[in-house]
Amino acid sequence: MKIHTGEKPFSCNICGYRCIRKSDLQTHMKIHTGEKPVSCHICEYRCITKSNFQRHMKIHTGEKPFSCNICEYRCITKKSFANPYENTCWRETFFV
Repeated sequence: MKIHTGEKPFSCNICGYRCIRKSDLQTHMKIHTGEKPVSCHICEYRCITKSNFQRHMKIHTGEKPFSCNICEYRCITKKSFANPYENTCWRETFFV
């Protein structure tokens, strides 16, 4: 119900970040402590969350799930795909 009411009862005493779940606050606190419990067995990359680690692993596997239907541009994240400075079609269409 907290999602629907907008209530965010957990807050960071360092920066004021507020969230719905205690587990989200615990993850957030690792930013301040510098703790990076998840590590890559291939390189020295370390991060806070498993989702960041899964995204990182695509670098090693070569997986690029986001692709342009106009050109051959492919990338690892949706955010990169939407970035006009990285996407070839955007650059050629709007910045030439």
